Amino acid sequence: MASWSVVITVVPMCLAHTVGIATVVFDFIMCGRAVVQRNVGELMVADADNMRATFIKCNNAYFEGKLPLPNFGLVHRYDTCAYFHYNYDRWFGCKFYDPIIQFTDYYDFTEKMFVDLMCHEMIHYYLAYYGIDRKVKHGKEFNEMADCLNKKYRLHITEDYDKSTLKRSADAPLLKYWLSNLF
Repeated sequence: MASWSVVITVVPMCLAHTVGIATVVFDFIMCGRAVVQRNVGELMVADADNMRATFIKCNNAYFEGKLPLPNFGLVHRYDTCAYFHYNYDRWFGCKFYDPIIQFTDYYDFTEKMFVDLMCHEMIHYYLAYYGIDRKVKHGKEFNEMADCLNKKYRLHITEDYDKSTLKRSADAPLLKYWLSNLF
């Protein structure tokens, strides 16, 4: 399991949104107040605090702070890393509400991959929020935005991620758990 060093610091909310992604230490703003420092290269499991802090950093660094904070959730799945979902008015299709970004807690992610996955889901969120592409697909707009972020910020946002290289979380059930429930 990853070791954590916790530094409790009172961070004014106006400054909490300006914290950048460090290359040596990855600072997480948890609940808008406490800063948790971890060494680069350590693995992390998705949880609400990690998702919220990474979203805030990515929103400010890559999306100019244009996206409102969505809801975050965990899924216990081995076949997907993360996904974005939202609700809309089914009669007129114009009211966008309840955006949710969900990550699996089945895998331990590197910080770099966690940021890449969050940016991937944030592209879906951006396109849906601004009405550019509400289908949440990997279409032309998604690929153009991903390519732009990849080139400009040296990210690695792709349509799909190779899950065979990921380390299963120590708390995650074995694959046979899901297979036994199928039959």
